[in-house]
Amino acid sequence: SSMPIETLYDDLRRYKSSSPSQRSTHFYLCGHPYLLSPSSKRELLRTDNQSEMIKAATAGLSYDVSRQTFVFDPFFVLAIDRHNMLQQTLTSVECAGPGELRKQLKVVFKGEEGVDAGGVTKEFFQLLVAHLFDVNTGMWKGDDGGTHHQGGQGNVHWFNGDCTWNDDGYRLVGILVGLALYNSVLLDVRFPPAVYRKLLRRSSRCSRPLGLEDVVDGETRDGLQKLLEYDGGGDVEDVFCLTFEVTWTDFGQHRSVELKPGGKDIPVTDHNREEYVDLYVQWLLIDSIQRQYEAFESGFLRVMEGSFLELLRPDELELLVVGTPDLDFDALRKNAMYEGGYDDRSPVVQNFWKYATLSKATSK
Repeated sequence: SSMPIETLYDDLRRYKSSSPSQRSTHFYLCGHPYLLSPSSKRELLRTDNQSEMIKAATAGLSYDVSRQTFVFDPFFVLAIDRHNMLQQTLTSVECAGPGELRKQLKVVFKGEEGVDAGGVTKEFFQLLVAHLFDVNTGMWKGDDGGTHHQGGQGNVHWFNGDCTWNDDGYRLVGILVGLALYNSVLLDVRFPPAVYRKLLRRSSRCSRPLGLEDVVDGETRDGLQKLLEYDGGGDVEDVFCLTFEVTWTDFGQHRSVELKPGGKDIPVTDHNREEYVDLYVQWLLIDSIQRQYEAFESGFLRVMEGSFLELLRPDELELLVVGTPDLDFDALRKNAMYEGGYDDRSPVVQNFWKYATLSKATSK
């Protein structure tokens, strides 16, 4: 779509305020988001969020008689001590009302001078991500099925269903993702597509239920696919020796759960293997992580409840959270501005661009 953003936003505003009967008799472009390009959706959501920020800021408008002026606070200010970031952030957000969270975020590190023109906020998010996704939290599993470890570009962050001691941590991650999305800050996180599909599951744009292709652990996914496709000489029950029970090890202790009543005594056969895979997938993606995911989602919606995410497909939501993996350094160089006596002819600047151009993607 090449429509001006003002026209698109007016359509979105009218669509949001319309009734179901009006939506059935009137054409709204935002009611058919497949007609919009991803970039148009991004700008539309950003404009909508900025409008919400203004509404939230002016909601507390008051008149100061002594100064004869209107007074309001346009920012949701987080004054944080670097040495106690997690707890102070969680406490500040929990104490803030929904209207406060819908204001523009402004971060202040206690005891440090400086105006937050965007850099301080980005640093705040980077530090929080490093804390919350640290290996020592035990909150995440990778796409290898093991507890998530740092390093490795391909590894993703998936909820650790055995982590029952850190609901606050998951809720804070949800708040972090919501605040970053609402304030147009990109995060260095690697959630699998299933997370974005779960966040948009109420949307008609994401009507397909979670399935085998969404299973995060590659080894488990391949094993279930082989079970479904098996047509060898032996019987499924004899070859795979499975029952409707899942077993795993948690801190050295063997644990198990039945996928259906009496499941440990029900063998998986050629006739019921599809049911087994369906139940196993549901357990992996929904039941086994329900507590952790619900804490995460509650934090996310605490910030994003009023935003019109129905515009987005899961892959588009992911782009808004983490950005594109392809970095355009040519565009960055053309738009770079220099301070402190440096310009594009300075040797250190030229060496930087030479390094950035020749480096591998991971180094960039």
